Amino acid sequence: MRLSTLWVASMLWACASPPERALLGVWKSDAPRTLESMRALDGIPADRRAALERDYYGHLTVEYRADVVRGRMDDGRYDSGYQPYKVVEATPEYVVTDEWNEILHEFRRSTTYFDGECIYGWAAEYRYREYFCRVAPLK
Repeated sequence: MRLSTLWVASMLWACASPPERALLGVWKSDAPRTLESMRALDGIPADRRAALERDYYGHLTVEYRADVVRGRMDDGRYDSGYQPYKVVEATPEYVVTDEWNEILHEFRRSTTYFDGECIYGWAAEYRYREYFCRVAPLK
């Protein structure tokens, strides 16, 4: 009985939390799911595909805090630092954010979708799903 009471309480907390809070925490690139999505597409040059498979997916971690986001590679070759973002729209299925683009020096709109314990966005150039799974909740 106690276990079901705790489960109901946690579900009520999750339902009562604003959808944008579900994005908060640390997310790690999910290489198998991302590569499955990428491999289903034609038109990605073989050298580009090989580089992404070998050196990118599975190595990127993204951390969302209340108003900043940080992306970094686990080998240290990339770290965006904490960059501002704003939630534009939030539903139980997705969150739309304006995230600071350091290269363009402007906010760029992006949509992140919830998929079970993971999230995904659409890779810009080839339009496959880029998955990330939670490794740590917001502290």
